[in-house]
Amino acid sequence: MRALLRAAALLLALATSAEAQPPGNPFAGEDAPAEDGPYRDTIRAALDELAAGRHAEALALFRRAHRLQPSARTYRGIAMAAFELADYVGAHRNAAAALEDPRRPLDGALREQTEALRRRASTFLARVTLEGAEGATVRVDGVRWDGAPDAPVLVPLGRHVIRVERPGAAPFEEALVVRGGEAPVIRVPPADGLGVDGVVDRADPDGDPDGADPDGAADRTERADASDAREADEGPGGYALPSGAAPPARPSRASGIALVTLGAASLAGSAVSFGWFAERRRALDACDGVCLNEDAIQRQRRGALGLALGLLVAAPLLAVWGLERIGKSAPASRAAWCGPTPTRAGAGFGCAGRF
Repeated sequence: MRALLRAAALLLALATSAEAQPPGNPFAGEDAPAEDGPYRDTIRAALDELAAGRHAEALALFRRAHRLQPSARTYRGIAMAAFELADYVGAHRNAAAALEDPRRPLDGALREQTEALRRRASTFLARVTLEGAEGATVRVDGVRWDGAPDAPVLVPLGRHVIRVERPGAAPFEEALVVRGGEAPVIRVPPADGLGVDGVVDRADPDGDPDGADPDGAADRTERADASDAREADEGPGGYALPSGAAPPARPSRASGIALVTLGAASLAGSAVSFGWFAERRRALDACDGVCLNEDAIQRQRRGALGLALGLLVAAPLLAVWGLERIGKSAPASRAAWCGPTPTRAGAGFGCAGRF
């Protein structure tokens, strides 16, 4: 009997020990020095935070552990926390570093899981190749890109601006919308083909009045034409227009503000008219058939009701019209587009852009 109890206790201890190591734990079996308590405690705390879903705290702790003892495994911990925080650029870069770092390298299942993590992160970003940007400073939304000079620039989901800065030349900027998984190639024009604002200069840099530029004019013209075509397809701000729609002309912003103000005034007038209608109705009830001006009160009551309903209908129409004109009047970098949009139920009204 005692032998059976001892066997059961041994099996329970083995099962408990197996459950103590979570699957995919990159720090399982660490052979860190016994005196390195801060690193071991930091890793344990980071894993606890990650398991509890507190990913920001886990990321901070993994970074602290990396400062204490950098290795492929701390890189992997940072990548896992960054992915959960939707920092797909950070997840991709740290996963790649984890696969290359020779310190406590990953092998077997851990390596396969890290490669899968890097592939998943790459589906939520773009890998942008810059041609002609050798030796330049590259910024994404104003933040300097510190990746390898010959490696693609990783850009997360959404709308972003890539800026290329070169000594002695005007900066070059390119806006793009990342939907995930793209690998675009951006050609940076030569420094002498840029104007003061960093835009493509279609003129011949040698001053030829005929515009002959065999060294690059055709390429720059093609690029400018492609940009114009993309603007025509997408409308102001780079957002897709409904099929068959043309980008509208930009009206004045003041007219849009005036229409919105008129809509608000119509709404206020509708409330006042409803109040007048209620007052005329009370006056008519008080007459009880003995007032000499009962017909006039009746006409006033009907007129107040009609005016209130008319203003109530006009108010939202004027407001939407005004908002549409305000959106269309914005610069191309932050413009909005509003107008008729096809829906499953037929025609509808929709907007796209930044407000």
